[in-house]
Amino acid sequence: MFDVVPPSITVYGFADDHTANKRFKPTSSFVERTAIQELESCALVINNWMNENKLKMNASKTEFIMFDN
Repeated sequence: MFDVVPPSITVYGFADDHTANKRFKPTSSFVERTAIQELESCALVINNWMNENKLKMNASKTEFIMFDN
C-alpha cells in the first residue's frame, strides 16, 4: 500500500490500522481545498489497491479530521 500513496502524503501503519496525513498551512481556502482533494484522492487510491489485493476498507471507520495549531 505504501507504494501507491503519493509522496506528499505520509502514511503510518501498524497491522490493520493506518493513518494518512497531509500537513499544510491553511493560508487560503484554495490551499485547504487542494489538501482535502489530495486526501480524498489518496483514500480512493488506497481503496482501489485494497480491492485489487482482496482486502476491504472499512468505510465506517474512515474519516477526515482537520487540526489547526
